[in-house]
Amino acid sequence: MDKLTAKQISETIERAGLHLGVRRGLPLFTLSTIAHSYINGMKKFLGFGYDARVSIGGKNWWQTLDNDPKVKKSMALYLKDHGGVLENDVLLMLQKTVSLVSGVLNTDANPNVWENITEVVNIYPDYMTCMGIVNTIWRYVGNDTKTEFLSEEKIIEYSALRNNVAEYYPKLEIKLEEYCKQVSESLKIDGDLLRYMTLTEIKNFVVEHNVSPALISELEKRRNSGYIHYFALEDSDDKVTTDKDILEEITKKYFTPVVDNANFLKGVCAEKGHFTGPVVLLKLDAAPSDYDDLTGKVLVAHFTNPAQLPLLKKVGAIITDEGGQLSHAAIVSRELRIPCIIGTKVAMQILKDGDMVEVDADNGIVKILERAK
Repeated sequence: MDKLTAKQISETIERAGLHLGVRRGLPLFTLSTIAHSYINGMKKFLGFGYDARVSIGGKNWWQTLDNDPKVKKSMALYLKDHGGVLENDVLLMLQKTVSLVSGVLNTDANPNVWENITEVVNIYPDYMTCMGIVNTIWRYVGNDTKTEFLSEEKIIEYSALRNNVAEYYPKLEIKLEEYCKQVSESLKIDGDLLRYMTLTEIKNFVVEHNVSPALISELEKRRNSGYIHYFALEDSDDKVTTDKDILEEITKKYFTPVVDNANFLKGVCAEKGHFTGPVVLLKLDAAPSDYDDLTGKVLVAHFTNPAQLPLLKKVGAIITDEGGQLSHAAIVSRELRIPCIIGTKVAMQILKDGDMVEVDADNGIVKILERAK
């Protein structure tokens, strides 16, 4: 893998007009797959995609720099040129991939653990391409219920499609983690390290059934000390560096640090109302059985999915980092009449379990009343 330089990274960020994007509690493999899918996969099916993505990360987290506004404009042009609908080959790809993913998740695991992990690794790029397509529609719609190139009926249809696709996201992550641990047992290595491979590295791994000591050492650095992930359209593959000087320079220059003493957050109202209560952070792979009674709590999440509906029915208010009026959290909050603020971008970073907050959904404001001890 070619060495990255701070100059090369900076030039790409400036040229592509990248800006601070989402932060997720996920490993490098997922980030790498998303980059391949959002850059190459989307371009294959839609004729456009992201030009570049630069991210920093560490153990079970990463944050991106991307250019959502440009891709949003490209989606508007696509819908204009195609009469406000996705082409049949795109819809067929979405349906086929969701069906395959559902089959992988709902079929008993193969006794051959290598076949299991290979199946998940091979399906992940197509699945993330699906996520990229439906998320780009979501970003195009934003907080509108009707747009210039999408009718209200199509917005409702594509909203349901997006929620259907997104439902499998956390389930695939759980499967991948499970299979990484299983295949690592025979190799006597830390299975969690495999999740810090790039897409290309893990594809080679499931073919060769082996990983070199040098790569193991590199994976440990990525997980334990941090990394920069880089992929641009003109490159054939993504790149990763753990160089401390480069990481420090790029982080300081482009990744705005979270202000820990912030006393309020701003987002967009999805459902009006006021509520005061303690915060509960919702993990990406959260299941209803993972949480005790949520009555009187304020649920905070990156985003929500249909599998978490039993949790959402119990809470007093919902806050998300991402989302527009198409998002699952927005739709559910309106149905259940639960105060909801979406699109805060940093709620999962700033808020902690037990923080007492006041949710003023009418104005899209979250006020931190008292920090958890």
